[in-house]
Amino acid sequence: GEFWEWLAQPGGGEKKAKSLHRTRALIVIFAQALAKAGDLFPPAAVAYLALLAVEGADRHWSAVFHPALFRQIMRALRKLRRGDLPQHKDRGEVGEDGESQAEGEEGDEDAEGAFVSSKEALALLGQVIGLCRSRSF
Repeated sequence: GEFWEWLAQPGGGEKKAKSLHRTRALIVIFAQALAKAGDLFPPAAVAYLALLAVEGADRHWSAVFHPALFRQIMRALRKLRRGDLPQHKDRGEVGEDGESQAEGEEGDEDAEGAFVSSKEALALLGQVIGLCRSRSF
């Protein structure tokens, strides 16, 4: 409705003709907030998921859904299984280079998901579940 019409308009200011549409500007802001660890990540992730769940988002899906942004949110959810890694590390299979597979995988994941607390990751999981329930994928 009105929300999506408002988002489709060019941004304000004197240079309306040259400015980004509000939808694109909003996506750029989300991309910047979700690209790096920090205090902005959790609220930006919740806001982005809420945008995807707004009624009418399906008609504007190609403009608002960006796999890279969604992937960043999904990476943050890895924090929820973080407690299992030390237990699995000892049971990992040893590869040809002598390093266990669990150790090799852990190094890659440590940088991902570590920037949100378990509480924040659990809240994000709730948002993702709510989004999936509101959409007929």
